[in-house]
Amino acid sequence: MPILLGERAVDLIKDYLAANLATHVADINDETAFMPVELKVPQTFATSERRVLPNPLPAILVIAEDTSLEGVIDSPGFGMNTYTSVTIYVVDVHPDQDVLRTLMYRHVAAIVRCLRAGEADAEFAYVYRDPLASYGPVYVDQESQILFGDAQVRIRVLLEESEP
Repeated sequence: MPILLGERAVDLIKDYLAANLATHVADINDETAFMPVELKVPQTFATSERRVLPNPLPAILVIAEDTSLEGVIDSPGFGMNTYTSVTIYVVDVHPDQDVLRTLMYRHVAAIVRCLRAGEADAEFAYVYRDPLASYGPVYVDQESQILFGDAQVRIRVLLEESEP
């Protein structure tokens, strides 16, 4: 596999979440059915920042921040282990800011559950970064007057990179 560093890490995480997150969203909705707030499955999965709100929402943005080498193996078809710091952003909207905040907590829970479930069957390994998650303030889109919020999950993705 060619050495792609951050690009490979971001694509693996995005594709894994896109394929598996719906199960964990459904589990959270089942567990919290007594509360009248339903978490929606993200429909947009992207790997770059957006100047405008992604559509449709909720949306997941997977962004690489930096990549470091953990060991270079000097051999034919050389290889190395890389750690890429990745932030997974989730963006959602709701007209009630208390409900919106609850949605952000639940989106983070679904993402973390999905990543934990994937530890055994994914092509990547990861470790959590500190702090694991953070929650942005509630914003108002000036043009539409829609309330939106975001939350982030931070991980470091370990990949074995090698040249063919």
